[in-house]
Amino acid sequence: MTKPSLDRVRDRSPRSVLHAALALALSFVTTLAAAQSRVPVRDIGITFSDSGVPELHFSVADLARGDEVRERLGSGIAQHLSVTVQAYRVGSSQPILERQATCAVSYDIFARQFVVRRGRRAVVMDRYEDVVEQCLVLRRVPLGNANEWRAQRGREVYFAVRAELNPISRRRCRELLRGGRESDGPIGPIVVNIVRREICEADRVVEFRSPNVRVPGAP
Repeated sequence: MTKPSLDRVRDRSPRSVLHAALALALSFVTTLAAAQSRVPVRDIGITFSDSGVPELHFSVADLARGDEVRERLGSGIAQHLSVTVQAYRVGSSQPILERQATCAVSYDIFARQFVVRRGRRAVVMDRYEDVVEQCLVLRRVPLGNANEWRAQRGREVYFAVRAELNPISRRRCRELLRGGRESDGPIGPIVVNIVRREICEADRVVEFRSPNVRVPGAP
């Protein structure tokens, strides 16, 4: 098959170029919709404060289900739990805002207690269920501030949640991806995301998104 020359592309009429651009945009939207549709939808609690900031209530306790995870967390070797929440405008692949909560969990095999660290704070817990509650059940988590949400009034958004056991850090992931551009045109972020999932995957992942919701207020 003969490939069209660059001269032919340049000689197209403005209408043909417009049609080609629209086709490319439609292809991108279709690809984005397909990627988003693969993420399960869960009903999560979403309330907007008087200032317009969303507060989220949800559980990712299923990340810690199963004997394998329980054995990891009780092994005496520090394990890391991470929950990332991102807000998206419907139809966009770029997050508006992001927030991450992390726990480092280690088990003291002599005291038979879990030590849970969040930042510089350490809490000692006796029960596995208390660790799960502390790290994987989030209540009234605000995302962003009033100024950041003012521009989203009246728009439809959704919230994506990704919980990970022993995630690879972003710095390490960038090192693994070094040598390739992380973004090249409008389709770049989707391609990079696919690659990142393959070579930067955590030991276990739970991810889902909320249904679409409309931000209160007039645009």
